[in-house]
Amino acid sequence: PPTTAPSGEEITGSASYDAQCEDSVAHGKYALTFDGLVTAVSPVSAGGTVTIKGQQWDVTIPADLSTTLVSLLGTEFDADMTVTLAATNATPAEATSAKTKVHIVIASGADSPNTVTIPDISFTATGAGPVTVTLKGSVTTVLLGGSPVDLTCSVTGTPDQLIQVESFGTPIDTTTTVAGGGGATTTIARSGGGGGGGGGSLGRTGSALANTWYEIFIALAVLQMGLFLWSFSSRRSRRRA
Repeated sequence: PPTTAPSGEEITGSASYDAQCEDSVAHGKYALTFDGLVTAVSPVSAGGTVTIKGQQWDVTIPADLSTTLVSLLGTEFDADMTVTLAATNATPAEATSAKTKVHIVIASGADSPNTVTIPDISFTATGAGPVTVTLKGSVTTVLLGGSPVDLTCSVTGTPDQLIQVESFGTPIDTTTTVAGGGGATTTIARSGGGGGGGGGSLGRTGSALANTWYEIFIALAVLQMGLFLWSFSSRRSRRRA
């Protein structure tokens, strides 16, 4: 079970990202920038939930894409948008927000900044270390002639830290089952913290566990036989006396 963490407090994080984007129709490529501002509660317990809240993203649409969009959709239009975040020392490793409606305002031939608000995204802390969150990418969908057109963006280069949440308590164990000889299986429990060349616990399952009980049964049977022979020998000795 999760270990109780000290009382958490709300922290704020921010970062800027360059992204390469491609539309799903003409496969045109565009460079967008994303400036993010988010909050979260830190620390959390191992096994606890890390929720990235209050996501506000300033997305700058470059002049060449602005010109194209104005010719197709006008200077204002609505779109559906999702954002994907990545996290270390957490599960899942990536999580995508719910789809949300955003309003876009652009000017032809000019870079067009827009601020969008994205729903919360949650992760589970493994306790192996601080949960470091970064932007992975986004998908924005508009309707063009009644058909959806996606603009898919992926962050380029090594992403900067958006926010970091400290994790407190015993790491969550992960287990790996490997096959052994004779059909036996061995389950190795490894601490999420890792490091130090050891510290993992070892358990046996499947036929290996059955073999363990068989060995215990044989040992008890031998012990019982020994007690019986000792008792029989004692009775004969008393009769002779």
